[in-house]
Amino acid sequence: MKFKEIKNKYGYVECFPKPNEKFLKNFYKNIYFKKKVTKSFSDSYSKQEILNKKLRAEFEIKLIKKNIKKKNINFLEIGSGEGYILNEANKCKDWNVVGVDFNSFAIDKFNKKVKKLFFTKDPDIFLDDAIKSKSKFDIIVLNNVLEHVINPKNLLKQIRKITNNSSTIFISIPNDYSILQTMAAKNKKHPWFQPPQHITYFNTINIKPFLRKNYFEIIDMVSNFPIEVFLFSKFSYYYNSSKKGKSVHKARLILENLILSSGFEKAYKFFNSCCNLGFGRNFSVIIKKKK
Repeated sequence: MKFKEIKNKYGYVECFPKPNEKFLKNFYKNIYFKKKVTKSFSDSYSKQEILNKKLRAEFEIKLIKKNIKKKNINFLEIGSGEGYILNEANKCKDWNVVGVDFNSFAIDKFNKKVKKLFFTKDPDIFLDDAIKSKSKFDIIVLNNVLEHVINPKNLLKQIRKITNNSSTIFISIPNDYSILQTMAAKNKKHPWFQPPQHITYFNTINIKPFLRKNYFEIIDMVSNFPIEVFLFSKFSYYYNSSKKGKSVHKARLILENLILSSGFEKAYKFFNSCCNLGFGRNFSVIIKKKK
């Protein structure tokens, strides 16, 4: 199937035509992790990559805790992937932690010890069941999820029904069509456009009106290391070179791990500043319902 880039009325890009639900459910249940259609997941990682995943999960849980006052927490991660955030959340005292994803291939490989907290289930069905049972969660995490769903607006509607006014929602997504990406790529083909695994393309600018229109307000924002700075040198322009890509990826890991290891406050100031400038390959928002 051929896909086109279409900017919708809300100001963000999405693929056209969109794959149907049956196709996507089969894709994530039987293909996504098994056949490694994305470089985000692998059968093995370097020491720097493993360290980065652990440090990032630790940083993100601290960021969530910074923005929530309640002690007895019901925590839900939708799309738990490899389980690094789930594992870090499980270390928190008085947190009742659960996660859900289409399959357990990745969590079995990297964080099997939190498998007991994990539901192998269609997240959409899990959410419908939670709504029917009137379950409420104090923290909900969507780490690289929103870009995969056919209708992100409907997902936020479901989340509203299982949260309270005091609940905190953490959303982490790729920073696509960002100022650095578009300046570096200019009129070239957009390599970050990757349907069907990515359907919707948000960035630090267009996420704000989208959330406002869906009755959420942003409490905090951070990004990760702005790897796109390497695109401004012909010696490290990695979009057209897998060799340069591997080298740049390694450099990004070392630099981000150094920043994350400097302590939460210093890392927060750096990543918050990057996000305010629109820099960073990925970014995260802490949101709450509008009162």
